[in-house]
Amino acid sequence: MKDDTDTKKTDPAEARKRRKAIITSQRDEVDNEMETETDSSEPKKRKADDAPPHHNKGKKKTQVRYDPSVPMNKDQLAAWRREARRVRNRESAAASRQRIRSKINELEDELDEWKDKYEKAMERLKSLEQTKKSESI
Repeated sequence: MKDDTDTKKTDPAEARKRRKAIITSQRDEVDNEMETETDSSEPKKRKADDAPPHHNKGKKKTQVRYDPSVPMNKDQLAAWRREARRVRNRESAAASRQRIRSKINELEDELDEWKDKYEKAMERLKSLEQTKKSESI
């Protein structure tokens, strides 16, 4: 009967390992797709220092602007910025999901450690109870 409980304990661990491997492979696929989707031309960031001097008088932070490397008309520029914002948001969301996944993995590992500690403590308690019973008899 003890063998049955041991196999039940290892099965969830093995399933968790398989699940982690699947998730990791899926993440790699998504990362590869993201790399192929993005253009090699990165948007140029205009820093606050590049702004004209009269903008810095009010001590307000200027917004970082993304300007294309080629001249565009107003409609094209708006579409380009919209697309750049969409790409940035997608990357930000992917990074956020990655942080959440890593936190979940850390917590799962910590949970496994606590389960092991609990199991060892229970075994120690049982052994102490048995020695106490044998001494009292």
